[in-house]
Amino acid sequence: MGWLSANPCAKLAKRAMCEAAGVAIPHDGLRHSFATYHYALHGDAALTAREMKHSTTDITFHHYAHRDVTKQDAEAWFGVRAQERARNVILMRKAG
Repeated sequence: MGWLSANPCAKLAKRAMCEAAGVAIPHDGLRHSFATYHYALHGDAALTAREMKHSTTDITFHHYAHRDVTKQDAEAWFGVRAQERARNVILMRKAG
């Protein structure tokens, strides 16, 4: 996640994808969504804090523990899959 937010090319690609799809993602929206659903799924602030590179679990609790997201919501969020694979995608196990 850090790479996506720090990489200028990734930022441009994300902006282009959002424009093409007609959606708007708030600043750090994907990061915050990941953390919220990760915490709801695992119920483990230390695990979520490590994934998010938080220095303490205090940050995790302050921002994500009070959200009204259930474990079922999180399972659905992480379960999202494309209906079909794009033709221009090479699976990592087949690359190189």
